[in-house]
Amino acid sequence: MAHITLFTFYAGMEEYPLILEEFRRILSGLAPFDLKFFGFASFPPRPLQTFYVKPEDASSKIIINNCATINATFRRSLKRNHLKNWKNKAFKDPHMSIGHELTEAEISKCNDMASEGFCKSFLCKSFVIRRFNVDKRQYDIIDQIPLLDHQYVIGRQLTLF
Repeated sequence: MAHITLFTFYAGMEEYPLILEEFRRILSGLAPFDLKFFGFASFPPRPLQTFYVKPEDASSKIIINNCATINATFRRSLKRNHLKNWKNKAFKDPHMSIGHELTEAEISKCNDMASEGFCKSFLCKSFVIRRFNVDKRQYDIIDQIPLLDHQYVIGRQLTLF
């Protein structure tokens, strides 16, 4: 399934309720945003490659800024005590992956099938959390968290009169 990986981490399911609560807290403060994509590409050859859809520069900046907000706002103590190997995967080169672990021949087929002039956009209204399914060797969506634009939630100081 096509996706944009923002963060990766390891955690046990017993830790998950705390992690989910923190993501809900932070993401409720983000506003839905438009994403625009144009064209296809693949990363430089390694043994296996990823084929992806390229976001426009403005969309990349929105993704990077939202990831920076999430990363800065996510409680450090929660990362330190309940997560392992937290990595911000979209801080430099966000992209929508549509094929992983592809050979050169498979990348060539993807390029042959990809339409030139491809341009699509959509309103991103939620983020999802996925868990790796060992049996399928794919990720399953386990939660979907809406972006609600409750700006006061993200950690801004409030004043009570």
